[in-house]
Amino acid sequence: SELELNVWGEGDPALTIHGVFTPYAFDAMSLEPLLCDQFRRIAYHRHNYGLSSHGDHAHSVKDEAEDALEVLQQVGGRRGHIVAHSGGAPKALQLALDHPDAVLSLTLIEPVLPTPEFREFHGRISGDVAEAYASGDRDRAARIFISADFGRDDVREQLDPVMPPDWWDHCVTDIGYMLTVEGPGGVAWSFGPEERERITQPVLLIEGEETISLFHAIDRRLKQWFPRTEEKIISGVNHFIQFLKPAETARAIEPFLKRHSAG
Repeated sequence: SELELNVWGEGDPALTIHGVFTPYAFDAMSLEPLLCDQFRRIAYHRHNYGLSSHGDHAHSVKDEAEDALEVLQQVGGRRGHIVAHSGGAPKALQLALDHPDAVLSLTLIEPVLPTPEFREFHGRISGDVAEAYASGDRDRAARIFISADFGRDDVREQLDPVMPPDWWDHCVTDIGYMLTVEGPGGVAWSFGPEERERITQPVLLIEGEETISLFHAIDRRLKQWFPRTEEKIISGVNHFIQFLKPAETARAIEPFLKRHSAG
């Protein structure tokens, strides 16, 4: 596979892992001097997103974690901070499990994890998404899925002004991969008590004040699971935090990374 990536700045590496449908999740933060002047920012597009290699073959969470490690080591160095959004969080946690010495810290922005709350949420919307996709209406399937995460129906009106012009075309194209490969792989991914006990890196949780209840519930569980957890709430925003408030997101992340840098 070939992976598309962008690199800015110097310092300790900070590798960002985007979620489902959002390969441009961290590009909005790319010009923030708070991060670029202090850290070597690495934003890559995961397998099957953006200009990275595409294909419907199985690409598990463990595979994605190995991709992230290779990008980090080739571009950044031996160790780095990991910043993940939404569906990127399982890949970040798997990386910390498989290669703990490579991860200085974990920043999780409204992570999607296989908790009981997520399974209920997934079961509630997956039928409508699959039905729309099966009928050939990929646009409607993508809108149902993203609107559920967004918590409102005007997702295009809110995100079009802050996204690349072709972002929705990518969402419509990627819905098939999400339904057939990435979604089932994420649901099947296991993260039980044994795995949770092995996460020893400091964790920062970032949450939107206006996000849906699912992400509040997941964050509550994470604070119970991980003893070294900090939390930041970004006001006036929902699940797509770094798109809508990139500067505020960067300011929330920067002091945490500084405190846990390698020096």
